[in-house]
Amino acid sequence: TVYRSMYSMWQVVTLESWSQELARFAVWGDPSLILLFLSFMFLTTFGLLNVITGVIVESTIQAGKTDERNLREKTITANEFFFSELVSFFNMRPGIDKASAVMEPMSMEQFTDLMEVPEARDKLEALDIIRGTDPAGCFQSMDVEGSGTLT
Repeated sequence: TVYRSMYSMWQVVTLESWSQELARFAVWGDPSLILLFLSFMFLTTFGLLNVITGVIVESTIQAGKTDERNLREKTITANEFFFSELVSFFNMRPGIDKASAVMEPMSMEQFTDLMEVPEARDKLEALDIIRGTDPAGCFQSMDVEGSGTLT
């Protein structure tokens, strides 16, 4: 019957006692059936392995995209925090209008004076911008353009 044939082929696909209960008797009856069993077994095994490999690769790609998205979001959040703290550092300058403090360049003298304020120094240390260096050396390392001002 068709159902018994389907069950027999299922035994071949799953490799569950197919050689003992099925193939041995079929091959004794007609030796050419070995080609049928072997080709069916190779094709289905190859197909199943391709499907399993495809599922694994697809899930790995999805996980990579999710990790990349999460990393990008964390980087954006860290950058926003860093720059907001840097803006608040610039706003700590005495005698500067807070609305335009970020737009005005900071000279070395202003930077050195601001580094005398413990909160400002702590803020730069927390951002890992300075670590026990003198204010002039820190200013020069931050002044990448060599203009003598920080903007």
